[in-house]
Amino acid sequence: RLCRNADGAPQARSVGSRDGAEAAPHQPLVTRRALTLYKVAMAPSAALLRAAAMAFVGIVASGRELDKCAACHVAMTSLERVLALEHLDEDKTDILAGGRLDSKGERQGKVVKYEASEFRTSHLIDQICEYALTYRPSKEGPRWRQNATLAKRFETNLAGKTKRPLPKISKATTESEVLRLGLLSHCGMLVEEHEELLAELIVAGTAASADGRAAICRDAARCCDDEGLARADTYVEDEPAEDAAADAPRKRKKKKRSAKKREL
Repeated sequence: RLCRNADGAPQARSVGSRDGAEAAPHQPLVTRRALTLYKVAMAPSAALLRAAAMAFVGIVASGRELDKCAACHVAMTSLERVLALEHLDEDKTDILAGGRLDSKGERQGKVVKYEASEFRTSHLIDQICEYALTYRPSKEGPRWRQNATLAKRFETNLAGKTKRPLPKISKATTESEVLRLGLLSHCGMLVEEHEELLAELIVAGTAASADGRAAICRDAARCCDDEGLARADTYVEDEPAEDAAADAPRKRKKKKRSAKKREL
């Protein structure tokens, strides 16, 4: 076994020989390979590391930092919206766990209700950061504004009407992209580090409540204090319907102009 120091890192330790004699002092149990495996196992996923690194470099360049309390509010609001759209997902059947076929060819086992199943909680948690892609940072302050067009696309994808994935960020060249990349990285870390608590809140039906938001953003992740929790409405807002509708005529006009150019 690996012994560990006070900080949790592996500690070298001598090993006894087969006959019980004490081993030589220059035969450590922990080799370079073991240390490498330990570091890999303890490190976050490569995707999150890349996202965090890109976000950090971009934020330093732009001078505007991500407000982590606001980012946590966006993540929890995303979970709230995902729960509200759950009725569009048709795959909500009960699960038969650990069953075997009996003499009649029927499977016997424990039936787990979908509402309390791990499949349901994992499925919902996986959608949190995807829904967070529908938000864009405001030009000033820590406020995040939802893009109604992207929110509608998420909804139609969930219902199976379309299969158009939301646009993702591969590189950050503008301040908006830097902050969105930081939001995605922060959301991923929240989900990865507090998945069990999120699942408990979902099953208990309190994930979309103020208590659920406080349990994640204040108590677990420690991103917000009481004042930050009280400002939830100032951090996240929906895009007005008229703004989303105004985008459509512009796109149609561009298509008409391009068609005229082809005729010429």
